[in-house]
Amino acid sequence: MGVFISGLLVGAVMGLTGSGGALVAIPLFVYVLGMSLKDATSFSLVAVILASLINFIPQRQIANKKVGFLIVPFAILGSYFSIPLKVIAPEILIKGLITAIALYSFWSLWSRKPATNSATEEITYSSETSFNPNLITPIVGLFLGALTTLTGLGGGVLLMPVLVSVFDFSTERAVATSFIPIGFTSLFSLIFQWQSGFVLPSNIVMLDLCLGIFLIAVVIHFFIHIVSAKIANLIRKWVFSVIVIISLFKIWET
Repeated sequence: MGVFISGLLVGAVMGLTGSGGALVAIPLFVYVLGMSLKDATSFSLVAVILASLINFIPQRQIANKKVGFLIVPFAILGSYFSIPLKVIAPEILIKGLITAIALYSFWSLWSRKPATNSATEEITYSSETSFNPNLITPIVGLFLGALTTLTGLGGGVLLMPVLVSVFDFSTERAVATSFIPIGFTSLFSLIFQWQSGFVLPSNIVMLDLCLGIFLIAVVIHFFIHIVSAKIANLIRKWVFSVIVIISLFKIWET
């Protein structure tokens, strides 16, 4: 039951905000399954992969697939080359990285201005941006991959602020687009860690997690179509903020 509830929470947070799913999963897996922090950051990738796929399907039409897939190969490289660092990294370093990323995302979420693009428009660049954001895509991808491997966060807390503030996406489009690099990066990171010795939990645990994520994704799909965009965005902010605060307290308790 604990894993099923974890799936509900992970799927809800990712479906609404495009990020933060692993911030929920990591402390829950530590407490519910008795995992070490490092193992929890690895297993959280399973939750992130499932949540990305299941939530992307109903939101795929508003995603910018070009940007999403352009980030993927650089993120895979970043993930691969950071594997040796995770093996030797102390838990205090992982906690510090998770905290820094979470606080940055929290600040970015509440300080940014509303995006000017609709979810169906092609990319346009803000008049305040003096460079083509595509030039920083390799850097974003490398950081995304490295942070996904080291922290198990899936990278959404880094990616969402970039998609909104640099690429000038609406929140809705940023959420949908983020599922592409987050899902692929998490998948390859999990594969690399599995090859390095990480062992997945039982099939029953995996099934419970999948069922929880799938159920909440269906609920969210209907929810976002019956409320206004303003209310949906406000809910996204508060859900993510509460999750960040609670998760950080739980992580530092371990």
